[in-house]
Amino acid sequence: MSIKKKLSIFVLVLLLVPMLLLVLSTQHFFDRQIQENERNYLQVAMKTVRNDMENRMDEMRKAGLLFAGNPDINKAMYDDRNRLAMALNNLKRNFNYLDYVVIVDRENRILASSSPYLLYPDGSAVKILAASSMLFGKTHVSEEVVGLEELFTKDSFEYDNFSIKILNQFPGAQEYLHKALMGIVVVPIRDKSADNDVIGAIVLCDVLNNDNYFAERYSRNLDNSFLAFSIDGIRIASNIQTDTKSNFVGSRAPHETGKYLEDDKQYFGKVDVDDEIHVFLDQKIFNSADEPIAVVGIGIPEEKFSGIVSNNYKYVLGLFFLCLWAMLILGQLLAEKISCPIVHVTDLTRDYYEKNFGNKAILNGKKDDEGAMLQEMFEKFTTQLELRKQESKLYLEQLECEHQQQKQLAFELQKKQ
Repeated sequence: MSIKKKLSIFVLVLLLVPMLLLVLSTQHFFDRQIQENERNYLQVAMKTVRNDMENRMDEMRKAGLLFAGNPDINKAMYDDRNRLAMALNNLKRNFNYLDYVVIVDRENRILASSSPYLLYPDGSAVKILAASSMLFGKTHVSEEVVGLEELFTKDSFEYDNFSIKILNQFPGAQEYLHKALMGIVVVPIRDKSADNDVIGAIVLCDVLNNDNYFAERYSRNLDNSFLAFSIDGIRIASNIQTDTKSNFVGSRAPHETGKYLEDDKQYFGKVDVDDEIHVFLDQKIFNSADEPIAVVGIGIPEEKFSGIVSNNYKYVLGLFFLCLWAMLILGQLLAEKISCPIVHVTDLTRDYYEKNFGNKAILNGKKDDEGAMLQEMFEKFTTQLELRKQESKLYLEQLECEHQQQKQLAFELQKKQ
């Protein structure tokens, strides 16, 4: 094998091995980097979602304070339920996302409500929060999960609308989730004409079941991304879409609350959503007692980030092949520099051999191996030198023998004279 080929292979191996290691390590680095970018992206997106939810709650709080501070409401609290009902209807028209609104007196009894099918039973979470708010005279704002049987009459439109049919059940099964995730605001109503005593409260609730307001708002701000709320591992609101499915309400979330977020409020991972890989970030939602009650999850198809990785891989591979091509050219030039003197010395040795020894130098080695050719030429050359040395030695011995014979003859001639 020629020196050119040997050097080319050497350069190829010398470059290929570290570059392959570089590509593998780069791939690992890119995978970690893209995962970190996905996590950061989703964490920023989660803050956007939670800000939207807090803004909605703050809007409800301001609406409740405005309502409770109305002097006409103060007067109507004592003896004019019709006026309270009219004021409540006006409130509903201005804030049509409110699903449950009640006005109660100081004994926590309903004076007006937003629906004839609305319930306010003793011991219900809403009634307890209203009583606490009136007792301490402070506005209450929280997110709660409440059973629908505490809010609406069974078989009413509201009850059926907020019930979630669980998907992927056994054939013929009709299982429903009858719990609601909602934002609740309780604002005490005070008597402005007396000692500012609490004379009642207004309770405003926004139920998130089957409500895509936040999900659609999120997707408008962050294209190709999805949001879902879940209770007990069942999605109650979602705008997740894939190529084959567009409704995931009632489907099971990747994990159930409490089974994967024991020490952390957030969970980052990947999930197969109808044969499409999504990266997602789940965050716990806590109630007024600081208990985890639900999960808000945001996700995005992994392929959205794959373009970044693909471009980086192409850049690294392009750089790899560019370096390989450059090193091979340099290897060829280096081989040329090394092999030319060797070939020249071989040719000089051959010429000297043929001129001085009278034999044609026939090399039996590989014609494309300059080093082997030079070695064989030198072996032939040294062999011929050794033969000439032996011939010279024999010739000198023969001359010495003839000289001795001549001396002997001369001596005998002298004696005969």
